[in-house]
Amino acid sequence: MSDEILVEKPKKRTNSKRKGSQFEGHIGKILGDTLAPMKFKRSQSSGAILGGANEKFLDNYSDEIKTMLVGDVVPTNESDVLRAEGWKFRFTIECKFYQTPDNISHLFNNSKIKGWFEQAYTDSLKLNKEPILIFKFNHTDIFCAVNDETIGSLPIKISQQLHLVYNEPYRAITILLFKEALLDLEWWKYRAR
Repeated sequence: MSDEILVEKPKKRTNSKRKGSQFEGHIGKILGDTLAPMKFKRSQSSGAILGGANEKFLDNYSDEIKTMLVGDVVPTNESDVLRAEGWKFRFTIECKFYQTPDNISHLFNNSKIKGWFEQAYTDSLKLNKEPILIFKFNHTDIFCAVNDETIGSLPIKISQQLHLVYNEPYRAITILLFKEALLDLEWWKYRAR
C-alpha cells in the first residue's frame, strides 16, 4: 500500500459570462419556438454598440439595425413577420442569470432586480417598445418582470404575481413566471394598425 495523499480538486469556477450567454440563447430558443415564425437570437453586441456612452450614435442606425443591436435577445426577422402577419415583437429584452438568493424573500427583495429592469427600460426607449426583464437564479424557475401597465393587458389568469413598487419612470413592476406569460401569445405581439 502506498502512502498517497489524496488532494481534493478545487471546485471549478463558474464562468458567469458563458452562463449568461447560454441563458440568453435558451430564452431565444424558447421565444422562437413559441412565437414562430418570429425568430430570436442573443445579441452579439448586447449593449456594446448602442449602450452607455455609445447611445449618442443611435441616430446613425436604421430602425431595423437598432432592433438587432438593442437588448440581450432580439428578433431577427421582425420586418418579414410584420409584412407577412402584421405584428412586431412588443418588447426589448434584458436577461439575467444570477447566483442563488439566500431565500425566497431575498429573491423578490433583491435590489439587483430594480437595476436590471432599469437596463430593460433604458433599452426600450431606444426602440419605442416596452421593457421586459427575463431572469432566473440558480435552481429557480424563470421569471419575467414588466411594468404594471403592461401586465394589465395580459388577459390570462396568472397564478403568482408579485408587485414591486419603485420610483418613476416606471412606477411599479410585476414579476411573474415566464412560462405563464408564454401562455398568451398575443400579449407578446404588437399589432400594426
